[in-house]
Amino acid sequence: EILHPPLFSVKIGKMTVRSFRTSHDSAMSLGYTVEFDGAGVKFGLMTDTGRVTEDMLSALSGATHLVLEANHDPDMLTSSPYPISVRERIASARGHLSNAQSGEAAVRLVRDGAERLLLAHISENANTPELALAAVRGALAANGLTASVEAAKRYEITRLI
Repeated sequence: EILHPPLFSVKIGKMTVRSFRTSHDSAMSLGYTVEFDGAGVKFGLMTDTGRVTEDMLSALSGATHLVLEANHDPDMLTSSPYPISVRERIASARGHLSNAQSGEAAVRLVRDGAERLLLAHISENANTPELALAAVRGALAANGLTASVEAAKRYEITRLI
């Protein structure tokens, strides 16, 4: 068993795995990147965050393939069956990303090399895949950017690469 601190960079064969902090109300919420030497592929994963910081964007810079949270639509969240305290937590800086926040992050990450994005952690009660896709694709289009953007399927395997 290999033990390491929460923030780490480890090389395993031709693969380098790194972690970075995300902003969530859990004890140690992290995102990850996996880079493959000589392959021109860098995978990034960022979910469970209520905001996107420069440190997060820097960690994900150059990622060609990304799993990015698009958790909620603010209007749907307001009318969701969640108690007010849960709605406030979800919308907070230590909660989850809205579709618009995901779109803003996507713009920066596509400018930094992202080619394929998979929207994930889409709330069943406060979002739809269609709304998440429209927001992120719309943000990219408004900035003259293109990338493959898909929504993860809730109960099925979804291919990213």
